Amino acid sequence: PDTFAVFARSRGTVRLSGANRLSGYRSVEIRDVAADGDFPALQGYFAPRSKGKLFLHFAFMTATPYEEFNIALAGPQGFNLRKDGLGFWLKTREGHLCQVSDSMPKKLFVLEPFVWYVVNAAYDIDQGSYDLVIQKEGLEKPVVSLAGQATASNQPGSAVDKFSFIGDTNEDQSNVTYYV
Repeated sequence: PDTFAVFARSRGTVRLSGANRLSGYRSVEIRDVAADGDFPALQGYFAPRSKGKLFLHFAFMTATPYEEFNIALAGPQGFNLRKDGLGFWLKTREGHLCQVSDSMPKKLFVLEPFVWYVVNAAYDIDQGSYDLVIQKEGLEKPVVSLAGQATASNQPGSAVDKFSFIGDTNEDQSNVTYYV
């Protein structure tokens, strides 16, 4: 039940990188290629959770902040804005990191290339909300500190059972390279 899947049917890639890492020996490089008919993705699965709290902690860096990528936590209904679907969703738009809260993308800040951002979220399944703190490499003060944000689909009690790091979602126009 607890496993990872790598989707690499496209010309893009998902691979380990020792060159760009925040800690440890390696990061995962996700590189999407526009107009190839598919997308690369790193997806992780865990036992379904429909109550309680989850704590998310990860870091990411992009070489191409104006290219789209998506980071999401979702449930059995997949990556859709409905009950048991999308819960937590970060995406890029026009060089900004955005959160999707109550089905609306909200700009957080402008991303800088080759800078690590550390994301911490306390996700309350019962309340259908999360607290979000994002630290930028080299700064003590967070660039984002938000409390009580509605989940992406704004559905309290929605189950979650997977997370995903991908390029763009539908348009197949992204040439993103980013690291997790």
